[in-house]
Amino acid sequence: MAFKSVHRKRNLSHEIAASIREAIFQGDYPEGSAIPPEPELADQFGVSRAVIRDATRILEARGMIEIIQGKGMFVTPDANEAFAEVLLNALKKRGAATADVEGVIRYLLPEACGMLIAQENEKSLDEVAKAITAYQTLQLKGIEGAKLTVAYRNVVSLIFLLSGNRVMGLIGPALLKLTPSRIAEEGEERFSDLFLTLLGSANSYTARERIRELLRNDSQGGLLAQASELRQEELLLP
Repeated sequence: MAFKSVHRKRNLSHEIAASIREAIFQGDYPEGSAIPPEPELADQFGVSRAVIRDATRILEARGMIEIIQGKGMFVTPDANEAFAEVLLNALKKRGAATADVEGVIRYLLPEACGMLIAQENEKSLDEVAKAITAYQTLQLKGIEGAKLTVAYRNVVSLIFLLSGNRVMGLIGPALLKLTPSRIAEEGEERFSDLFLTLLGSANSYTARERIRELLRNDSQGGLLAQASELRQEELLLP
């Protein structure tokens, strides 16, 4: 993996940390994977191991990697959480509200579904199907609250993650984390048909169009019915 070059007039350790962080966010180093050891990173960036050590300490302090003595440096499962926090801060600075985030999710979801089906990857489709089945099982048992919300978000996150588009896979789940749990709860029953549509779609075009129609029909009495209220609601990490 070739990292982006750094500018020597700036703080090298911070520049290198930013370059490694970007590689993690782009999916070059998935959760749990090892990043190159200090000597290899020093060679790649053309700096001393001391500079690399400072850079990795920055990443460790931000929760991006875990340094295990004698074993190496590993991407933490919370790396996407770190991205969600960065995204949250950026959105808050621009005055974004919950309704803005929900609107983007609605726009991206049909495309993600279409991309997922277009790949014709049986493993990915099976994984999403299992998540949908788990979600529907909870519904049939009358289970509500946190468990159902987690199952619902798991399905939507998987659709984004397995869409085959790295940007979609990064941004979609991060945005989903910024929606309050009550919004997810309000969406669970309405999006049950959406999930069934995804499983029953024969091709990507059909999936996109059917899901867009479902979301259009839901727009008046569904998730964004309280848009004026949501517009004022502060974005918070759940």
